[in-house]
Amino acid sequence: MEQPSASPGPRTAEEPMAFTRGELARGVMAACVAFGLATPVVAIIVLLAFDSTYATFSLYLVATGWLIGIVPTTTLAGFAFAPLARLVGRRLTREKRRWPHVLSHAALGAAAAVVMGALVGLLIGATSWRGDALQGATLGFSAGALASPLAAAAAAYGWWFTARRAFADDRAAAE
Repeated sequence: MEQPSASPGPRTAEEPMAFTRGELARGVMAACVAFGLATPVVAIIVLLAFDSTYATFSLYLVATGWLIGIVPTTTLAGFAFAPLARLVGRRLTREKRRWPHVLSHAALGAAAAVVMGALVGLLIGATSWRGDALQGATLGFSAGALASPLAAAAAAYGWWFTARRAFADDRAAAE
């Protein structure tokens, strides 16, 4: 990726990594789509690597879990954590180097996975027939912790994809 130019976009010499609300929305959507698509692929690979005896049933469970669990939770997390992503981005607008942006958004993605996992587990535990919210939260926290590397990679990808596109748009507008 080339360095940002002094162009018609929000980026200036003082704030070379400034961004618009549209770019924030693009980054959040890219991260959510990346996580939503990568999660079932990784789950299928892991399931088939350890036990292919019940492959059809495993694929059914992954597809069902994806539709009723991952997609809505990822969408909710995108809306819930977008203000934090905006805050992180605003704090880094003067930072030209890309690695602090990538790492900070990856950390936010990992934290979002753990928090959302615990919240979903708490909700499921509280509404289950046993009513054991703490056990549900513990299980959800564990699931979120397992998903956190994938969420970190998806959030970093969302930032990278959006920054690359924004800089390309700036260069095109400057020409």
